Amino acid sequence: MLLIWGVFLAALFDAIENIALLNLLSGNLNQVWSSMAYYFAVLKFSILAIVMVYILINLGVLLIRKFRNE
Repeated sequence: MLLIWGVFLAALFDAIENIALLNLLSGNLNQVWSSMAYYFAVLKFSILAIVMVYILINLGVLLIRKFRNE
């Protein structure tokens, strides 16, 4: 259940990153916008990587159990 909410949190981080990137594209070149875009992108991709590793591990466990029972 925690990972499901993590994906929604990653979507929120993506929206914040997009706002920061839009500010940079519009000419507002303050350091805060580039730092915000960077850190929220790192957080977003970290959460998504954790979720993907969890899914792949559970898929492997499911396949092992399925082939062991046959």
